[in-house]
Amino acid sequence: MPLALLAPQEVTLFVLAAGLAFHLGCAFTMGLDAFLLPFAATYPCVLVAQGRLADHLTHVERATIAGAAACAITGFAFFHLGKERRLA
Repeated sequence: MPLALLAPQEVTLFVLAAGLAFHLGCAFTMGLDAFLLPFAATYPCVLVAQGRLADHLTHVERATIAGAAACAITGFAFFHLGKERRLA
């Protein structure tokens, strides 16, 4: 979701729709009545934040921030995946 803040509005809407479908599926599968509402309640905030960031950041700045975030997420994932393999 954090990278959706830096994407164009069409991509952000697609990511939010996919997130809504995912959380709806989880709520239905697990039988959780109050599971969907807290996640869906944050989506308007994401849209507002994405719009404000789009107004103030250039494409180069957004791409730089997105690249740095993607590197951090990838490094974190590889670190923890490697840790699990060493333990097994």
